[in-house]
Amino acid sequence: MYYLAACLGLRREEITGLRWEYVDLEKRRLHIVKVRTAAGKDNNVVKEPKTEKSKRTIHIVDEVYDVLVAHKAWQEKQKELLGDLYNDSDYVFVRDDGKPYRVNSVSEHFLDFLRKHDFPRIRLHDLRHTFASVMYEAGVDLKAISEIMGHSDIGTTSRIYTHMFDNTHIEDECHE
Repeated sequence: MYYLAACLGLRREEITGLRWEYVDLEKRRLHIVKVRTAAGKDNNVVKEPKTEKSKRTIHIVDEVYDVLVAHKAWQEKQKELLGDLYNDSDYVFVRDDGKPYRVNSVSEHFLDFLRKHDFPRIRLHDLRHTFASVMYEAGVDLKAISEIMGHSDIGTTSRIYTHMFDNTHIEDECHE
């Protein structure tokens, strides 16, 4: 789950709503079609993504491809081991028995992971910020970053995710 947030800039709801039917390992494409959210006591609200542009297809980079292939193999082994006890929900990220995670538990698991490895406490969503900032710093076109992230307009990407790498104020100081 964390690879998808860090390496593809996905939102938590996109990660928890991802089904294998939306993952094309052969063509290395991931389709954001549905998301899962929590509303009140219902932890499994399936709905359309945030905006029309949030519905998108993303290239699966090598690191994520390897993780997804290994994860799919693990899931297949779980299905074989548990047989009829396995809940085949088709979600990519599930518990050992195949049942989908509660949406909020993904963030809770992330915090546990950070504590276990003595990493600074950040939000899972901060991996999305990091993805956008690293892409921008690497010289990826802002429009391309905006499309990958599923923003409705490029201004959102610029305003929220890349302001910390804006060096124009530093350049201006050099010219004084």
